[in-house]
Amino acid sequence: MTKNLPRPDISRFLPISAEVVTLSYLGLARRPLSPSTLKSRLSAFVGPESVDAALASFVADGRTAIEKTITLTKMGRDEAKRVLGRDAGEDWEKVWKLRLPLMALGLNPDEPNTRRKFAKADALTAATIAVSFALPTDNMASKNAVCGELIWRILKEALPEVVGKGPFPAIDKLGTVEQVVLAGVANVRARTIKEVVSGLSAAAVGLKNGDADGLRRQLIRIGVQRATRDTKSPSPFADDGFAARIKEVAGSLSTPPFQGRVAIAQVYDAYGKVHPDAGSLASFKERLVRAAKARVLDLGRLDLPERMDRDLRLRSAAQWGTDEVHFVVTAWK
Repeated sequence: MTKNLPRPDISRFLPISAEVVTLSYLGLARRPLSPSTLKSRLSAFVGPESVDAALASFVADGRTAIEKTITLTKMGRDEAKRVLGRDAGEDWEKVWKLRLPLMALGLNPDEPNTRRKFAKADALTAATIAVSFALPTDNMASKNAVCGELIWRILKEALPEVVGKGPFPAIDKLGTVEQVVLAGVANVRARTIKEVVSGLSAAAVGLKNGDADGLRRQLIRIGVQRATRDTKSPSPFADDGFAARIKEVAGSLSTPPFQGRVAIAQVYDAYGKVHPDAGSLASFKERLVRAAKARVLDLGRLDLPERMDRDLRLRSAAQWGTDEVHFVVTAWK
């Protein structure tokens, strides 16, 4: 009998637009760069065609000017500072090793405790496994907690008549049995728990093996690829009444303490109960952004992230170019 055992899935990581990566690098550059040099510097994360597309967008929007080298305008410098957040003024290494991987994991790179906790490679590795295997995120910085949860998920699926439905006790120490089971999930030959965790994290991002920096690079690449795939051939917005339905649903909801705006995830959940065209959350967000670009409804940013529940914030986040929106606006206040 085939079991629905936990499997890694890179679609669970969040998109990171090539514009965000490109603008972040330009915002930290110490000297002017030519387009070819920029593409070379970013080649580990973003393909050259995506960099070209980002630069073309920046020029069209007035964020850069390009002659032999790339020059950020005042608008571009301000945008880069916003994109970089707490990392404005830092060096690129800190951005690609911490900020961008946190974004791919759906974590707030500007939250001090998050930055402190996940600056350690072990914590980032554990979080990568948790996200890819769809495990709880409340203790995702702990290797033992993540691996213990994965073990119980496997046993619950494979031996439900033995282990029951739970709740299950924490596994404080990973032993030989856990090592063998998890090595099987990762499809690696491992003699230690450290090798098992390394194999799990590699499997989580689609690598055969890799060190901590290789994992960070791959997280960024996955984020960029997801964003590129989602926006490469967007269908034009055709208003079949979608915007009106959204306004009606959102008008019946509220997201305290915010006024005049409702979290996108709340709108999605309520919309799906009464309308059959909700689709996936990702496609729903794409339709919202296209509708907002067509100016038939308004979306808003979350300027005070600490006031929104973390899970609601992550589910509501929708990428709009280098920006991120979280709300359907019902009334401007």
